[in-house]
Amino acid sequence: MDEITGTERVKEGIMLRVKTKTGEKEVLFEFRDLIAMKVNALHLLQFPYKYLCDPPAMIIIRKPRGSRKPPEKE
Repeated sequence: MDEITGTERVKEGIMLRVKTKTGEKEVLFEFRDLIAMKVNALHLLQFPYKYLCDPPAMIIIRKPRGSRKPPEKE
């Protein structure tokens, strides 16, 4: 599972920026897919650092409670 570094609401759903081993990748999740995975779209937009994504499998999950800290600002 890879870190989500950013989100953007688009007409079709939510565009995620995901930090993978090979670089950063953008992945589109439609709202119906998020609903099927029981992911709260508004919460994902507001707190993307609390989620992990597997782009090839098109899966989003919440991080375990202890690792949900916001990224530190530089």
